[in-house]
Amino acid sequence: MVMAIQSATDLLAVGQTLDLALNTALATEKAAQSLVVAARALVQEKEMADNSAPLARAPNDPYGRKPSMATIMDRTTEEIMYNHDNDSDIEPDLAPRSAPKQPHSAMSSQRNRSDSQPSIFSAHSNQSGPFTPGTEYSGRGIQGGFPFPTSTGEGGFGGVANSATPGRYDMRGEKVKKMLGDDAPGRGGAQYWFLGYDYQQADLVLNAEGGVKGGTLPALIERLTLHDGLDSNFIATFLLTYRSFTSTKELFTYLFHRFTIQPPMGLDPEELEIWTEKKLTPIRLRVFNIIKSWLETYYLEDEADDREALAMIKDFSGSAAMKDTMSFAAVQLIKLVEKREQSEGAFRKMVLNLTTQAPQPITPRNLKKIKFLELDPLEFARQLTIMEANAYNKIKPVECLAKAWTSEDPEIAAKAVNIKKMIETSNLYSNWINELVLSEKELKKRVLVIRHLVMIAEKLRQLNNFSMLSATMAALSQSPIHRLKRTWEQVPSRTMTAFMDLQALMGVAKNWAEYREELHSVNPPCVPFVGMYLTDLVMIQDGNGDFLKKSNHLINFYKRVKTAEVIREIQQYQSVPYCLTSVPEIQSFIRRGQDCTKSVADLYEMSLQLEPR
Repeated sequence: MVMAIQSATDLLAVGQTLDLALNTALATEKAAQSLVVAARALVQEKEMADNSAPLARAPNDPYGRKPSMATIMDRTTEEIMYNHDNDSDIEPDLAPRSAPKQPHSAMSSQRNRSDSQPSIFSAHSNQSGPFTPGTEYSGRGIQGGFPFPTSTGEGGFGGVANSATPGRYDMRGEKVKKMLGDDAPGRGGAQYWFLGYDYQQADLVLNAEGGVKGGTLPALIERLTLHDGLDSNFIATFLLTYRSFTSTKELFTYLFHRFTIQPPMGLDPEELEIWTEKKLTPIRLRVFNIIKSWLETYYLEDEADDREALAMIKDFSGSAAMKDTMSFAAVQLIKLVEKREQSEGAFRKMVLNLTTQAPQPITPRNLKKIKFLELDPLEFARQLTIMEANAYNKIKPVECLAKAWTSEDPEIAAKAVNIKKMIETSNLYSNWINELVLSEKELKKRVLVIRHLVMIAEKLRQLNNFSMLSATMAALSQSPIHRLKRTWEQVPSRTMTAFMDLQALMGVAKNWAEYREELHSVNPPCVPFVGMYLTDLVMIQDGNGDFLKKSNHLINFYKRVKTAEVIREIQQYQSVPYCLTSVPEIQSFIRRGQDCTKSVADLYEMSLQLEPR
């Protein structure tokens, strides 16, 4: 259920489907190449058999000569590659290979105009479902089943752009040639040096799975807007965490520069047309969709940097650079900016139609003078859950970066205002719970309060409110209450068993192993224990440098990947609201108790008066 909700609300879910389709196409390619190897072996066997037999006339050769090995392999290769290109609906806009082969050195071929990239005004631009930034205004999420090779140019290096792993230079062509010889089947499409990547190979480091491990900021920006592929996971991680290594204004400065890239020197008119169609246009679409996604999902109205970026986007969208090339996209961005300027926080929020009716509140007879023991444990837990869920749902991704909630710098600490508020509420609630127990002078009444609190904790678990469950367990384990030996001896065994079970559930043993297992097994709505996430974020922040080892310029993107994983888990529980009815009188009672609670030192003195040492 959690995974389904996450997928339904994830703007990047479409990219995963495209990746699956691409992997299928690549598997087909490998099968075709294996077939070529087998065909070559058969032809060699046939030649050996023919050499040992009397010379036979070739059907179309009046002199009885056999077709050469190169001719057979050329025909076999072309037939196989032709079928591969024309049968796949994932492959790029390559012309069928029925035409005679042209020399590789020419580096030019007849171009099929009907196979050009779709326009931004195509039907795909009106899709209403979840989208991946960089794909909703283009016909395909990943351009081409095969990359466009690049030859070694001035200041460059050998290798081809690899669509299977976007952003990685592919050196497999030479390996295939070594294995199969000069008759090895070629890759689809012409090999254009000017369709390579603009960053140097050393500027981007990938891991064994093809994910980004680190890179310079320009290389990461280029990866964000690749012309020959789409890495949806990278895009999501980048937009969630970019504030930890750059500013919003610097990001958009790079994106605007990326939108207006210039062609390499020395291109003839045909090459310039190919460069424009295969590189410039896809990049501009990517940039547009990244900006659009940022405006809809990642803009923070409390950030001065973001508000200034709105003016930058508006000016750029109205400039000739974008208005003359992508007028429709420019209008869309201007409308989004104006909508952001007029909105007050609410923007493209998911609204769920709750078909189930909220349960009837269980209220005490006298709401004007509420007593704790007169409150129904379930209703008390419901009101706690409503209040805590509202606070949890306000947490923003930027609050999870660089341990902002622990910073002594007021400007940085202000970014984590909601996390700090939840921590403060938890501490005040724990002190209030202590005071509720210690305010009772009679031992039997203290036992009743403890029993009531354990029942509330059980209801909190039923409501999946692990945040207040953890706070309740922590309160009952604090020294002012924990030391009351005579009081705990009178607590019923059933209550003690439940208390011990809940304490084990929320315990820190094995990095909250039992709690993590239960959290990942429940269905939303849910309010997780934020303290566990903060511990994970501190471990990631302190255990990984901002830059890769032995480098002071390659941003450690793996660190941001791990941070984004925690942020996504926090976000997935913010999607589903609770269907409960607020009771203002009970919530006011809870707030008054938290605001007027005593300090820990005063509570310990109260404990000593009840049961001296």
